[in-house]
Amino acid sequence: MDSLPPKPSLSTDVQIVGMEEKYFGQVAVFLSTSFGHPPEAIWRQLFQMWWIENPIAKNGGCAMGNVLLAGGEVVGFIGLVPVKYLVFEKAGISYAFTSWYVEEAYRRYSLMLLGQSLDPTTGDIIFNTTATEKIHVILKKFSMQELELPNVQTGIFISNVGIFVKDYLQTFKSRWNNKAIRFFILHGINRVLPLAMLVQNLRLRFKTENPDFSFRITDQCGEEYDALWAAERNAYQRTLFRDAETLNWLLFSHVLKENRILIGCYEKEKLRGYVVLNKLKQGYDLVDLFVADAVCAGFYSALAKFLGSYVRLQKLNHLSLRSTNEPTYKLASELCLFRINASQYDYFYKILNHQDDGTELVKTDRSLYASLLDGDRGLIYQLIGP
Repeated sequence: MDSLPPKPSLSTDVQIVGMEEKYFGQVAVFLSTSFGHPPEAIWRQLFQMWWIENPIAKNGGCAMGNVLLAGGEVVGFIGLVPVKYLVFEKAGISYAFTSWYVEEAYRRYSLMLLGQSLDPTTGDIIFNTTATEKIHVILKKFSMQELELPNVQTGIFISNVGIFVKDYLQTFKSRWNNKAIRFFILHGINRVLPLAMLVQNLRLRFKTENPDFSFRITDQCGEEYDALWAAERNAYQRTLFRDAETLNWLLFSHVLKENRILIGCYEKEKLRGYVVLNKLKQGYDLVDLFVADAVCAGFYSALAKFLGSYVRLQKLNHLSLRSTNEPTYKLASELCLFRINASQYDYFYKILNHQDDGTELVKTDRSLYASLLDGDRGLIYQLIGP
C-alpha cells in the first residue's frame, strides 16, 4: 500500500478546529453550497438532530468532527456523529463519519483534516458507509478496514409494473444509443415482468395465515422495545444499540420522521421484532429488521405477506431490501421473487481506543449485526438516497 503524502504545514490564516454549535450556521451554508443539496435549512436541522437532540451527546464529551477555517471562513468540514453502540455487551460510542468536503483551493489540507477527524479521544468505533471508490483507497490508508458481509443480495418486491418500468427501467435509454436495442429491451421487460409478478403475487397469496402474528405501525418506541433489546442484545458482540431512546432519536427526530415507518412485529401480543422502512418517491427501502432469535416457524412468511399487502395498499411501486444480515436474507427469500447478488456494501470501520484490531467483526456471522441504519447512511438516508 502506498504511503501517505507528507503533511503540509498550516499557513498562518488556516486552522483546524473542533466542530461546535457556534459553527452550525456557517457550516450549513458551506455544505449546501458545496454539495448542492440538501438546502441550508435541512443541514441546520440535521446538526440539531446529530448533536443537540442526540441522547448520547447531551452530556458532552463526544467528538463532533472538525472544521477547516481560512481567515475565519469555513473552507472544509468533516462531521462525526456519536451513536450509542453495543461493544462486547457494554454500551459504547460509535461515530458516523460524514459530509467530508474541502474547497478546491485548500485541498492540500484534506488529509490533515481527515487524519485529525479519524482520531477522536473518545469512542469505540468509527463507521463510514457511503464512501465512493476513490475514497475507499484513502480510508484504507488511514487504517480503516472494509467489512465484507456474506450473502449480500438485493431483493425487490414489485407492486406496480407500469410505474416501476417508467421510473426505473427507463434508465436503459441513457445506456443504449441504438434505438432498436432500447426498444427490444424495454418491451421485453414489459412482457416478462407481468408474468413474473403473477408468480410473485401467487407465492404471497398462498402463504398460510397465522393468527398468532400481528404487525402494527407506530410512531413511538416504548418499554416493550427496551424489553426486546434487553432480551436479545447479548447475541452480538457489536451492533447499533437498539433501546427505545436510541430508536426514537434515529427514527423520529424532526428532520427524518416524515419518511421513516416503524412496524412492530408481535407474536401472541408480545413484541418479537420490528421493521424500519424508508419512504422514497415511489417506493420503500427496508433499512432495519431486528428479530428475536426464538421466533416461531412461519414468522418470516407472515411478515412477507403483511409487507406485500402494505406496499400495494400504499399504491407505491416497490419495496427493496439489502440482506446485510441473516433476518433480512430470510425475509427476502419469502418476499422477493427478484433477488440478485449485490455489489459489496460499503462498510468501513476503524476500532478506537482498544487493543484489538477489530478482527472479531469478521470471525463469526453473529459477531456484528449490520444494517442500513449504521453509519452516515442511517443518519441522512432519505436526503442522499440509498
